[in-house]
Amino acid sequence: MGEACSPLWTPKMNKLFEVALAMYDEDTPDRWEVIADVVGEGTTPDEVQSRYQCLVDDVERIETDDVPLPFYDDDDDEDEDCSADYDYDDDFSDEEQRLKELELD
Repeated sequence: MGEACSPLWTPKMNKLFEVALAMYDEDTPDRWEVIADVVGEGTTPDEVQSRYQCLVDDVERIETDDVPLPFYDDDDDEDEDCSADYDYDDDFSDEEQRLKELELD
């Protein structure tokens, strides 16, 4: 993984990036600039485009079996709550509203 793919983004920035990618497809004029504005934190269009390319490369490696699948213990422990592993940002609803407002512009 190159420097452009390094995990220097916060979870909040990653989520904003994912949401913005879903909202602004490749037909969006100045797509990378728009997404960089949504991500915020001084993110540049080049950083956004580079991060996107890293994701595309990762998907290609997964689809061609270049990435080994993780080993999962075959315990059928249905009492485990996997959702407890996720840390959702309480302020994200404000960011979602900001994205909706940007989309209306």
